[in-house]
Amino acid sequence: METLQSSAPLIQRCVVVTRQVDGYGLTVTGDHPVYVHTVKPDGAAFRAGVREGDRILKVNGMPVTASNHFEVVRMISVLVFPDMN
Repeated sequence: METLQSSAPLIQRCVVVTRQVDGYGLTVTGDHPVYVHTVKPDGAAFRAGVREGDRILKVNGMPVTASNHFEVVRMISVLVFPDMN
């Protein structure tokens, strides 16, 4: 993920967010690229270091920089519900 900051250089980092009973604790927005919109305080994403404004580069190792919102959400959902095709 990269954090979008106008004056700071972008830093790429890998985070692993393990789904909890109440989900990943984040919402995403945008298309080509998709960004983290909100992060639930003390949720799984927050504890993994995800912050609002982070750009999602990969989901489960697959590049998503050219993917739209629907595609990224679907990729995340498939990790939770593998029968979803």
